[in-house]
Amino acid sequence: MRTRSLARHARTFFPLALATVFMSCGGGSPTPAPAPAPQTSGTPTIIFSASTNAITAGQIVTLTWQATNAISVTITASSGSTSRTLTTSSQASGKVNDSPMQTTTYSAVANGSGGSSRPQTALVQVGQAPLTLSLNASPETVAPGQQVTLTWQVTGGKASALSVDPGVCGPCALPQGSAIVVPAATTTYTATASAPDGTLIKQTADVTVTGSVNGVLQWKGDASASGLYSHETTLMPTNINVTQFGRRGSFKTDGLLIAQPLYVASVNLGQGGTHDVIILATENESIYALDAENVGAGPLWQRNYLDPAHGITALPDNFGGNGVFAGEVGITGTPFIDATTGIMYFVTTISNNGVAEQWLRAIDTRTGNDVGAGSVKIEASVPGDGVGSANGQIAFDPSTENQRAGLTKVNGAILVAWGSFSDWGAYHGWLMAFDPLSLKLLAAFNPTTQYQANDVVGGPSGHGGAGSFWGAGAAPAVDASGNIYVNAANGSFNANQGGNNYGDTLLKLQLNGNSFQIVDWFTPFDMACIDIEDLELGSGGVALLPTDFTGASKLAVTLSKEGRLFLVNTDSLGKFNSVMDQIPEEFMIGSQTCSPSASDTEGPGWNRLYGNASYWNGNVYAGASSMALKQYQFKNGLLNSAPMATSPTAYGLRGANTVVSANGTQNGIVWAYEKTTTNQGVLHAYDATSVSTELWNSNMNSARDALGEGIAFSTPVVANGRVIVTYDDRVGVFGLLQ
Repeated sequence: MRTRSLARHARTFFPLALATVFMSCGGGSPTPAPAPAPQTSGTPTIIFSASTNAITAGQIVTLTWQATNAISVTITASSGSTSRTLTTSSQASGKVNDSPMQTTTYSAVANGSGGSSRPQTALVQVGQAPLTLSLNASPETVAPGQQVTLTWQVTGGKASALSVDPGVCGPCALPQGSAIVVPAATTTYTATASAPDGTLIKQTADVTVTGSVNGVLQWKGDASASGLYSHETTLMPTNINVTQFGRRGSFKTDGLLIAQPLYVASVNLGQGGTHDVIILATENESIYALDAENVGAGPLWQRNYLDPAHGITALPDNFGGNGVFAGEVGITGTPFIDATTGIMYFVTTISNNGVAEQWLRAIDTRTGNDVGAGSVKIEASVPGDGVGSANGQIAFDPSTENQRAGLTKVNGAILVAWGSFSDWGAYHGWLMAFDPLSLKLLAAFNPTTQYQANDVVGGPSGHGGAGSFWGAGAAPAVDASGNIYVNAANGSFNANQGGNNYGDTLLKLQLNGNSFQIVDWFTPFDMACIDIEDLELGSGGVALLPTDFTGASKLAVTLSKEGRLFLVNTDSLGKFNSVMDQIPEEFMIGSQTCSPSASDTEGPGWNRLYGNASYWNGNVYAGASSMALKQYQFKNGLLNSAPMATSPTAYGLRGANTVVSANGTQNGIVWAYEKTTTNQGVLHAYDATSVSTELWNSNMNSARDALGEGIAFSTPVVANGRVIVTYDDRVGVFGLLQ
């Protein structure tokens, strides 16, 4: 029976063996032989190892084993008092991965019918990963009053403490958290995590608040050019006196200060801290940033645009034999600071190896560094056959055009205006618009482009010219609808006959794409006389008035060298009428009117007006030359032509440029800057309810407060309890004395 049984088993095995051989010889892949079952007899043994003996927390370690006489293999991990099973495998050999967060002892045991192997171990040292910190803000750019969500997270280790400044939380939630903030201004938030060993880790997130740059950012403070600083809560008539108020500091610059100072509140200079900053521009091509609280400490930063080694020098000021800029022409027009971006724009006039050039510049008020394109050379032309034309074009000439007017902004474009250097050469007025980042020229306008055969008042070099935009430093006014208001000074005029010349004319313009359009205009009835006698309308700018005392009419005030005040309706300017001006009101502030026999219109016998009138609470203030400051009040929508008050003393040959500080309709103070007949600068303060009361002036305590040589048409700045004035090459900061 055993023989038969063996034969049967042999017959059964042989065909299987042949089948295996035949399959192996075929075209397909051979079927792999099954892995041998682990031996189960005898005592189990195991070989065990780890791929590394040291890792950083969270990294992977690979554990490998090889067992004999085993039915199963068990791998465990022990850390401190805790133990866990990684795997129980029936494979005699294999691998398993682990990611321990702390030092761990791994143990492997093979189990079989012959018992269990001796445990094999592997120690893996685990080091802590470096502490990392993240801080994010969403959104990163907001409008004032908008919420921002700050989120933070600590990874790679454990922090003992976390804070988020300024003033968000501390201690803050760990290892992650969030908070909602409403930043009042552009802010850098800083998260600080403390590691167990005392190491501090910081991360920052910047939030930009649009419109968050605050202060006096342009000529006379805003686009209305009315000279009203209506949010002053520190200075009031009761504390402006020689005992409580005076000069708190001064600083000497490298050149004459004709441009009005600017003031930016709470400027974050990074490691330099946060400061209220005064910005100054000099005729020696320098820009200074000073700490308003301590101007004598020197600049926070300074930028100069001269490079004598490469032929870049200041342009000499001997135009036509006149020298009015202390020998050099540099930065004359008051710069403009964009409230949204903090970028400052200004024009420098230089001599490049003897050739006059003018450049528009753009810098960051925090650092003085270039922004966007940084600078562009001014080049422009317009069609015309007037003075200085060639081949039907009039080109901008940097050697005759004086960038005297303050800069401003309209419809997103930077607006720059030019006049002349002491009426010298073949000049025109120019108005240009530039893109704020690329500084690309968008549009150019010239008010006197047309040749006039019978014109005798078109400038010294020919017919069809002049009409400069200078305004004693006034920037063009801009209303809420984007209309631009600017006065062209003496020059050719034929607009009343359908021509293109607008000398001695108030222009209302619109910037549309790449061109300026004239929307409306006004020219005084005695234009021919004031032009010939140099008593032009363009000695000042346009002050736009609020409607609270104007009977809801949109009114503006403009002045002339003749000494005349014009009250115009900006919805209908009145154009030209040779008999009587078609405007709501006009009257003489000065004592003489223009006539063909007028003489010495520049001297002390003529009451010229320069710059802009100032406005507060239904009052208009104007300081003519050789005359006391006068205060006029609105009644029934018009000004009473009889002044309700006058200052105790008269001013010098340039009159007084004025501004008003107030807390709404309370605590009004008129600040007037005078250049006396002896060329001294004097700052005056009057009670705005009646300028017959002089509260203080800088000569009352001359040892402490007196100014040096005055600057014609200089305009005081009032900001946060400070009054900032320039004289010669110095700036003085006045305030309450401590």
